[in-house]
Amino acid sequence: MTCSGDGGVRLWALGVSKHQQALTGHSGRVSGLDFSADGTRIATGGEDGRVLIRDVRSGAILKQLSGHSAAIFDLEFAATGLRFATASRDQTVRIWDADTGAQPLTLAGHAAQVYSVAFQPSGTLLASAGGDRTLRLWNSDNGAPVRTMNVPGGLLNSARFSPDGLQLAVAGRHEAVTIWSVDSGTVVDQLQGDFKLSHDVQFSPDGRLLAVASNDDKIRLWVRHPAQDEPILLQQAARVTTLAFSPDGHTLASGGSDGALYFWDVSTRTVRRYPRHRGYVNRIAFDPSGERIASASDDGILRLWNVAADRPEWRGVALVGMPLRLLTHAGWVDPDSDAGSQPHAPTGWSTELIGVVEKNAQFVAEVSGGGHICVQTWAAGLELWRIGERRAAVTDPAAGVRRLLAHPEGCLLIGAAGAQLVTFDGSAHLLASDGDPSAIAFSGNEILVATGDQIVAFDSRGRRQDSWPIGVGIAAMVQPTGEQDRSLVVGYDNGDVELFPTGAAGTRLAFDQGHSGPVTQMLEGPGGTVVVGYESGDVGLWQRSSGKRLASARLHGSISHLRLVAARLYAATDLGQHLTWDLSDLIRDQCELLGQVWTQVPVVWRDGRVQRAEPDRSHRCWQGTAP
Repeated sequence: MTCSGDGGVRLWALGVSKHQQALTGHSGRVSGLDFSADGTRIATGGEDGRVLIRDVRSGAILKQLSGHSAAIFDLEFAATGLRFATASRDQTVRIWDADTGAQPLTLAGHAAQVYSVAFQPSGTLLASAGGDRTLRLWNSDNGAPVRTMNVPGGLLNSARFSPDGLQLAVAGRHEAVTIWSVDSGTVVDQLQGDFKLSHDVQFSPDGRLLAVASNDDKIRLWVRHPAQDEPILLQQAARVTTLAFSPDGHTLASGGSDGALYFWDVSTRTVRRYPRHRGYVNRIAFDPSGERIASASDDGILRLWNVAADRPEWRGVALVGMPLRLLTHAGWVDPDSDAGSQPHAPTGWSTELIGVVEKNAQFVAEVSGGGHICVQTWAAGLELWRIGERRAAVTDPAAGVRRLLAHPEGCLLIGAAGAQLVTFDGSAHLLASDGDPSAIAFSGNEILVATGDQIVAFDSRGRRQDSWPIGVGIAAMVQPTGEQDRSLVVGYDNGDVELFPTGAAGTRLAFDQGHSGPVTQMLEGPGGTVVVGYESGDVGLWQRSSGKRLASARLHGSISHLRLVAARLYAATDLGQHLTWDLSDLIRDQCELLGQVWTQVPVVWRDGRVQRAEPDRSHRCWQGTAP
């Protein structure tokens, strides 16, 4: 908006020019999830009522489907892969054509939200269960109701067919899991437990086991053949929300309210835990090969884990080089182009360095100017490389890296020993070992470490210089350069961002229109701005002096990379999605910018309406540019 002396107000869009890869994910929690029969696609249903179908290899969204008027709670493909069904808060079940996205059938009959949907293995019947305490069977070809069964107790969270399709297991808000005969519609068994609420139920592929996810942090594993009265108890570290057996039946995966995935060896009952999400894990599913598992969460993110490689399938590892290249699961990508993968890594890199980054790197940070890089390995180790050299200058497999920055003198990290600066001679200068460091940054010769409720400034040799009590939950920070009155911009675990004056003058300023969830990255932008990236995938641009938000966007995944080249901002997530913003308008000459406004927006708001008007000829910019 611009105002002039002629009494007119011009409304115009500055616009942040952006190049954004493909489409983003769901706008809220993701609850429904399944693989297609051939394992090439993943379909998800979300709180936004949409269905998204993604390509498994690239992670790209192939289709966005709308039809439900409320949140989708469950989704399942038929065994043929030609159709899938969804269950929704809008009290309906829908059957979709997996190839075209058409909705040939809408099944209405439930008197409350529908929480679960399942195809019979033969594909003949479809089962649904929900908040009206009914279990319903439908003809999956024409949508005709076949049978309605009233289940004693409270709402029903999960209904799953046995592998032979002859029985249905039902779990919900009651103290038993009921087993129903599909043919007769009668209860053939009840599995009693000391739980009051169960979230999910799953048969093993051979039908011998039945697993139940309950609200008391336990998985109950009933042996069905030969039948045993008492279940095997598997103790999880948090509430059990979802279950999935691997296709070979050897592994039982579970999701928790702690955002973690658990992999249980069915025979030994040992477990591996992987923290993956920042919200409840609502649904997990193995692909048909058993090599991958997908997880959907309250955080709105779909993650794909390679079970065999023991690492994420979708990833964004490095944003490095000049011109910039982004390393993802699809290879090296030019973030300025839609052309896709590039055949080569950044120029000047040795073959050995390329091999380490492509095969062993979880995260890569590059020093400004490109002289060296810091590598966080999948085992949380540290490697420090000079560009072009064939061996790492420093290797520390036991570093326990949690946060990593490339510093002009080496690698700045938070690891097993606390906050450290590791230099090229292998020296580790300890900056903070007391408390639990939560964020690191540097500006000029000063290194900043957030620990406890304060930010402490050190020199590069670990000597303490200053400190400021700010508050707990600091997740990231940046110190703007070139200011007379020193200040910090601080981002918190709850998504808040504020300007904190470190000098004698000034007051704290809370930024407006923040986002939920932890801040992961911060960067000083052009023209007095600050760029903030979030674990939710949100990216925001704020005016530092006023705290006003100028632009925002959302990507799929957690923001792990922010780079500024000239006036171009590059952002990428840990899942490999990226965007580019052209911020050159923020540093353009005022008169040049006004000239563009006068040319592109030849109207003003005057006397309560839009009117066409010439520029104010008395304006100094007009005097300098008019013919």
